[in-house]
Amino acid sequence: MRKPILASLVVLSFGIISSLEGAANTFTPTGSMLTTRESHTATLLKDGKVLVVGGMHWATMPGCTIRCSLQLSALASAELYDPATGKFTRTGSMSVPRVFHTTTLLGNGKVLVAGGDNRHGTTYATVELYDPATRIFTLIGNNMTTKRSAHTATRLANGKVLIAGGGNGGALSTAEIFDPATEKFTPTGNMHVGRFYFTATLLSNGRVLVAGGICDNQGCTGTGTSSAELYNAVTGTFARTGSMSAQRSSHRATWLTNGAVLVTGGATSTGVTATAELFHPLTGSFERTGSMRSQRELHTATRLTNGAVLVAGGINGSITLSSAELFEPTSGSFVPTGNMETVRSEHAATLLGNGNVLITGGINTNTLHSLATAELFH
Repeated sequence: MRKPILASLVVLSFGIISSLEGAANTFTPTGSMLTTRESHTATLLKDGKVLVVGGMHWATMPGCTIRCSLQLSALASAELYDPATGKFTRTGSMSVPRVFHTTTLLGNGKVLVAGGDNRHGTTYATVELYDPATRIFTLIGNNMTTKRSAHTATRLANGKVLIAGGGNGGALSTAEIFDPATEKFTPTGNMHVGRFYFTATLLSNGRVLVAGGICDNQGCTGTGTSSAELYNAVTGTFARTGSMSAQRSSHRATWLTNGAVLVTGGATSTGVTATAELFHPLTGSFERTGSMRSQRELHTATRLTNGAVLVAGGINGSITLSSAELFEPTSGSFVPTGNMETVRSEHAATLLGNGNVLITGGINTNTLHSLATAELFH
């Protein structure tokens, strides 16, 4: 399954006005990864380093010497980015290659790696833990209750992890809870709609908003669904909430400091969209906000320390993007900022402890080249 800072701020009594039109040189190169990779995960560790795990890349078939063709291979390798040196170094590898897996930082500093697939017909229920102290991945004895790929993993307020949805021969509606204390999974209530390539966002009230995605039941048509639901960790159940204004998959959802959730872009029934909307937890409804400057899916959306959201890269049809823009919650509008050094889709973006954003890897679909390069947004 594959689908495809601020230049200056003026703080006034009535809000924040950003002068970003024409901003340039906000992205700068940093050290490259040791491996080309796309659809990988990147997790900020407690020591400030970033753990990059798995993913996939286009590579020449093994043993091929004449008229070689490329094949898409999943990766088991991982590496660490150190903001102090701007370099990537090798760390332990997973037990199996994984793409469309999830990684979640736990309260004890370890990283939970769950599910995914190997791009060759195998979907995993297996789970591994990465220990930053030893730099080793260890398979735990307890698998998820269901094999899943392109699912979501959300660390709840109580430290447990909600694993939901994904695909395994079809869109899954099941969900389960991982307890770090016992390292066991237990089923929880099912979603009303089976979905993958959707988003899951932890809200201020402790509930989890799941929205959109590709689905194959409950009246889902075309590229996905506009439906959304809320998970209640106390009752262990999902409840329907207001629907988005459009069907979306491969979109992004970002929690804002005012408690709302910003939903950007994605694939819709009419193509890739530039529209965006806000979910308001108090009313359980979505409201349209300003549109992005570019239509995009498979992009990244990262909340910055000042509350703005950096939206970068992605794909619009057959065109991979280098453009980036900032969403300003006060005005509800998007403003262009400097372009990335490289066009990227299916990359990762990680907010660092110093406020910069690390952009890693991805693919240039214009040339079908997986990327090892990385850059920083300042």
